[in-house]
Amino acid sequence: MTTPSDLAKQLNLKTQLAIALSGWQWREDWQCWCPPGWPSREVINPPYLDKLHALQRHGADPRGRAGVDDRGRPVIPEYRYDPEVTEALWQWLHAQPGIQSIRFIPLPILPDSPGGTRPWRCEIVAGTAGKVSGEGDGHREALCYAVLALAKTQAALVA
Repeated sequence: MTTPSDLAKQLNLKTQLAIALSGWQWREDWQCWCPPGWPSREVINPPYLDKLHALQRHGADPRGRAGVDDRGRPVIPEYRYDPEVTEALWQWLHAQPGIQSIRFIPLPILPDSPGGTRPWRCEIVAGTAGKVSGEGDGHREALCYAVLALAKTQAALVA
């Protein structure tokens, strides 16, 4: 029998991140991943706004371009750059098998840097993906870009 955990592992890393960071769960009644607050399948014609708000609160486009497929089931949005979820990213990375190290490296302050902001590089060493990195104007940005680089590398390995 296939478990929700097995199903999640079959998805690309950006989608796995969205599930982990936004709390999506496998729902037997819909036979798909649903965000918290998604109405029951037993509710006939649930209000559109109930679905829209559940999607917006848990990873969908806040401008209302909510992801729903042709059968009315929610579509998991892929993780996008979001420095507000840094703590959740950090916890997610530490729970992943194959992550060997995560480190931050200070980069030289550029002369045209606003306010003398120090840029940082985040390097993640992960099993088959090798070493990936991301740079940004601080630890949070660098971590987000490194995780996206990891997702891109993982996707290339699978393809």
